[in-house]
Amino acid sequence: MGDAHQANFIAVQYLVLGGGSGGAAGSINVYSGSGGAAGVARSGTSVTQRARPQSLMVGAGSSGISRFNPVSGSGGSSSFSDNTATGGNGTANSSRVGGTNNDFSGGGNPGGSNSGGGAGAGANGSSQTGGSGHVSAITGTSVTRGGGGGGAMLGVGGAGGGGRASTAGAGGGTNGDVNTGSGGGGGNHTWTAWNGGSGVVIFSLSSTAIVTFSAGVTQTSAVVGTNRVYTVTAAGPTDTMTIG
Repeated sequence: MGDAHQANFIAVQYLVLGGGSGGAAGSINVYSGSGGAAGVARSGTSVTQRARPQSLMVGAGSSGISRFNPVSGSGGSSSFSDNTATGGNGTANSSRVGGTNNDFSGGGNPGGSNSGGGAGAGANGSSQTGGSGHVSAITGTSVTRGGGGGGAMLGVGGAGGGGRASTAGAGGGTNGDVNTGSGGGGGNHTWTAWNGGSGVVIFSLSSTAIVTFSAGVTQTSAVVGTNRVYTVTAAGPTDTMTIG
């Protein structure tokens, strides 16, 4: 009886990153904008029931703001079953401190006309530089995801996909990389800042298991050793996966 009950459950390794927040534009002729924050990372192993739909959601990144929009939105939360990774918190034009998330802080005021880098999924932001992302080898090789956005001007995004800040005028900056949960780069005074990157859900389980998804899920998979690793790049609040 015990063996039959145990057969209804399977160990699933997971990595979940929330969406990154967009950067700020700063204050006209006073200082440039701060970098957006990465979403948080949640990882571990879940003992998951077979034949029972499990929730899946991939959080969107939020848009960078202009000087006409005082606060950016937060990145969206991502989830796998009961495991949720919140998005990066919104940035504000009234602050020169980089965006924060629920695990790490943004970089402080670096002085001059510059602003701080956003928090990463693995480290605090620093003076103009975004925090580094979360390192994981769930896909078979070590990959960093979830870098914080760089603070303008000239700030560098954190390792793992953080957006670069604007250099001059409207040019030179970048969005946070999609499906890494990275923060967007800060903007230069009057110009709109850069967008945060969408999150991602990655999970790994025995390659003998059969996994099905609801219609709204976008995913790819690959065999790694004795496991199959699924990377979910889009899923809405009602989407699910089921292990057969």
